[in-house]
Amino acid sequence: MVNLNKQSFAVVMTTGTNDPLKTELAVVTAFGLRKNGHKVDIIQVGEAGSVIDTEILRNCNGFGLPPMNKILDSPEMSDVMWYV
Repeated sequence: MVNLNKQSFAVVMTTGTNDPLKTELAVVTAFGLRKNGHKVDIIQVGEAGSVIDTEILRNCNGFGLPPMNKILDSPEMSDVMWYV
């Protein structure tokens, strides 16, 4: 049986410009959870400190994934809380 209750998640981002694919995968994970109506917070630790500036994060595009700008600008990501 599928549980349709909305849940809260924390996505921990541990990479930054050193690994754009893993960095974008963290954001894509948060986007997918938000798209399904869940509450999501993103916690940036370690190397993720290199993408605290949103302009730098927007340039971390993983190969084969949608552009980071498109994901970050989507309505689903508007109320995601980011913690450093």
